[in-house]
Amino acid sequence: MYTPQILVVEDEGITAMDLEARLKRLGYSVPAVVSSGEEAILRAEETHPDLVLMDIMLRGQTDGVQAAQELQSRLGIPVVYLTAYFDDSTLERVKATEPFGYIIKPFQDINLRASIEIALRRRAAEKKPLDRERWLAHLADATGTAAVTFDGHGLVTFMNSVARELTGWEQHDAFGTHVTEVFAVEDKEIAFSNIAESLKRGVEAGLTYNAWLVARHGVESPVQYSVAPLTDKEGNNAGAVLFFEAINAVQVGETQRAEPLGVSESLIPNRPLCLVEKAPEERMSLLETLVQNSPLATVVLDPQQRILLCNPAFEDLFLYQRQGIVGNKLGDLIEDEVTGTDTIEVSPSLLSGRVLHATGRRRRSNGILVDVEIYGVPVFVNGKLEGVYVVYQDITERQRAEEALQHANVVLKGWLRALEKRSEETTLLNEMVDLLQTCVSAEEAYAVIARSARQLFPSEAGALCVLNASQNLVEAVAIWGQSLVGERVFAPEECWALRRGQVHAVDDPAPGLVCRHLGALRDVSYLCVPMMGQGEALGVLHVQSGGSSGEGQNRLTDAQQRLAVTAARHIALALANLRLRETLRMQSIRDPLTGLFNRRYMEESLARELRRAARNQRRLGAIMLDLDKFKVFNDTYGHEAGDTLLRELGEFLRSRTRGEDIACRYGGEE
Repeated sequence: MYTPQILVVEDEGITAMDLEARLKRLGYSVPAVVSSGEEAILRAEETHPDLVLMDIMLRGQTDGVQAAQELQSRLGIPVVYLTAYFDDSTLERVKATEPFGYIIKPFQDINLRASIEIALRRRAAEKKPLDRERWLAHLADATGTAAVTFDGHGLVTFMNSVARELTGWEQHDAFGTHVTEVFAVEDKEIAFSNIAESLKRGVEAGLTYNAWLVARHGVESPVQYSVAPLTDKEGNNAGAVLFFEAINAVQVGETQRAEPLGVSESLIPNRPLCLVEKAPEERMSLLETLVQNSPLATVVLDPQQRILLCNPAFEDLFLYQRQGIVGNKLGDLIEDEVTGTDTIEVSPSLLSGRVLHATGRRRRSNGILVDVEIYGVPVFVNGKLEGVYVVYQDITERQRAEEALQHANVVLKGWLRALEKRSEETTLLNEMVDLLQTCVSAEEAYAVIARSARQLFPSEAGALCVLNASQNLVEAVAIWGQSLVGERVFAPEECWALRRGQVHAVDDPAPGLVCRHLGALRDVSYLCVPMMGQGEALGVLHVQSGGSSGEGQNRLTDAQQRLAVTAARHIALALANLRLRETLRMQSIRDPLTGLFNRRYMEESLARELRRAARNQRRLGAIMLDLDKFKVFNDTYGHEAGDTLLRELGEFLRSRTRGEDIACRYGGEE
């Protein structure tokens, strides 16, 4: 199995090592790791990687953007940029290079893999039209015709050997150069007008023109040229092909347009075939030579749809033998998946010289369907339609690649949605934890939890149930949702999660083990998560689905269940901390033996109340008491008896004083 090769260009050593390790762990091959733009170009020429990960900010004379431009123009290697930030000027330079993607630092494996796979898929998809352009150029090569293909901006994408010989340009030098510089003729304005018209309207700029071609090395030669548009499968303009061949110098001086070229132009699937008048035998011989040399499945039909010629590629694609199909109608041999027959109708558009283009599924002789792209090209002799030149291209792999790319995009969008949701949930959880840390009472904490739960589970109902101090009752202290089913107060043994100390989930209540505190629950799924803090049970977080769980619908998803478990863990920790803070606060102001406020609290309260009494001009009462002969009692009955007496006195004072009064232990028995 082929492993994509990825060249890494990064001048930060630690980042480069980390990126290389991640790529290898994800299953990619790293032929080299370089730190400068100059090194990147040299190593790319040596290793020919499938993709380059390029840091924008590189040290040295050549930064990442300049290196990317060089790699794409000279070698056609796709580039994905690595960056931590953009400024406006850099962003404009980056956009001009039309990169295959961006990866933001710091890296994450899921984003790294997604960006690389999308870039590789896009490269594979863009390579298909380039392969077709090269086939057209090679096809013209066989007949001695020069061919130069260029994109919608007029930039050269490929040129065959005849074109390189006539122009004096090499492929790597011409790539990315404007076609009018490579195809340099004396009257550049006319040539540029013809080419621009073809790109603008997607139509042929005339049949042929005569001109003097000035080669790169200065040699001039007379040529005859024409321009044919290239279209994608939707019929959109995808560039054009420039065809030219050397002619006699006398012809260049002619002011009228030359006659249509010979059969060498007849292989262009984006233009009609215009044949000069020749003997039928000679014409058929030329056609047969072109058809047999074509790498694509090709068949020539007469105006009645009968097969005149076919090549080995056609026999291999549809599994027919040539001897058995010549003379038969095309529709009798090849079936369309939808209409049941494959016909190239002699329509007005075909008679007007337009190329028919379609895609579909055709049935082979063994009954198996194959995805094909079809071009029907009219063949004219002296302006009269004499037949149709049909080309079939097997696009099964391309269809699979497109489907795989679409699937990858769907998966990536799903990942992005999941990541966005996870990020939102994490933000809400962090906000809840921050608020819980600032709460000073359990009531405040319960209000925060109810608010956060409504945001985390907007379509679900639920409750936070807390054990009381005696551990014998569980009470719902925070509730959210409109359709909550179950008791608000129940015993701990009525909840399976509290009894087992484990998460208890029920997707279908009918056969499930339903907690008794839910009462008559029948049509919703639910989850109970026990909350533990400092080794003891604090309560349970209960979440119910928003509706019927019949046939698996409206059940709590795995993601929701994981979120509930995470939320319960944070809530338990916050409640345990709140209880601990409350315990420490009480220990700091109360006497541990009697339960009364201690001396420090008494002194602080006395000072406060004295100021308040003075401000309001009111009196303040203070009572000091002690136990008579407490030392004798302690010595007679022991310290435990003395402690018991002090505890009883403390309880007596707590129960016999008003809520606004402060009972304190001053010290000893006072």
